[in-house]
Amino acid sequence: MNRLLLTLLPIACLFGVSQAQTNAPAAASKNIEISSKVAEFDLKTRLAIHRGNVRVEAEGMQLACETLTAKLSAAGNRIENFVGEERVVIDLINEEGQKAHGTGDKVVYTYTVADTATNEIVELMGNPMLETVQGTLTGDVITLDRIKNKLRATNQKMVLRPEAVGATNVVESTNASPSQQRALP
Repeated sequence: MNRLLLTLLPIACLFGVSQAQTNAPAAASKNIEISSKVAEFDLKTRLAIHRGNVRVEAEGMQLACETLTAKLSAAGNRIENFVGEERVVIDLINEEGQKAHGTGDKVVYTYTVADTATNEIVELMGNPMLETVQGTLTGDVITLDRIKNKLRATNQKMVLRPEAVGATNVVESTNASPSQQRALP
């Protein structure tokens, strides 16, 4: 099994980790371990393709899929984007200990910095489902904006658990008016 250790921004930041809203680039900090049956690296394009039983381990996060294509930044110290495909399973724990479990056919992560604006977007698609102790969210596409700490779901269906109180994240739905939007922690 091939292993690749990278000193990068933890993918754990993909869900619900509190951060200052300065919109400044986050510093790369923790190691990420990616394992797979086969890995191919194109050093010229900074592209890594992992195939077969792909596992990603980082602080507060575990990702499993069959294929992962990752593009490193020009400096090689950060993942600019990745696409995980086939039987995607992601488990996340934020700084407050809140857990989220997501599944789908595909996950796309994009990190960009333009001038002073930083964007971190995660999209779960292909029968996506995101479950927390507060409830379950499904839809055509579930998008997490890491900087704004918001979820957006198209053609969503949400099941809230009655005991869940104190929601913090806003879920925007393309099939609901702003007055019908609901919060999901």
